Amino acid sequence: MTTRTRYFSLVRLRAQFIKEVLSVLRDPRSRMVVFIPPLMQLLVFTFAATLEVRNVDIAVYNQDAGRWSYELIQRLEGARFISRVLRAESKPQLRDLIDRGTVIAALDIPADFSRAIAA
Repeated sequence: MTTRTRYFSLVRLRAQFIKEVLSVLRDPRSRMVVFIPPLMQLLVFTFAATLEVRNVDIAVYNQDAGRWSYELIQRLEGARFISRVLRAESKPQLRDLIDRGTVIAALDIPADFSRAIAA
């Protein structure tokens, strides 16, 4: 495709777009079909959509027996937005809890977590 041909196809595309927009704006029914649904969605989703996190079930696989890992788990259990903290005994069990949809998030605490925090 040459530059000139590409230019003319863009000019045609622009002309077609303007023609269609004017056609939609001319017809009252088309205007309603184009503008009313997005406005209704805007009103409904404004009240329905929220970014607040609530009632989350999480799983924890604690490989560390230190003070800081237990402190972290206690804080997670006391958090308002977490409803349940399930304890996994292995990584495959942790993965299985996520795959089955039992939990939304999982936390894998490594064996050197408390030592790394204290350092």
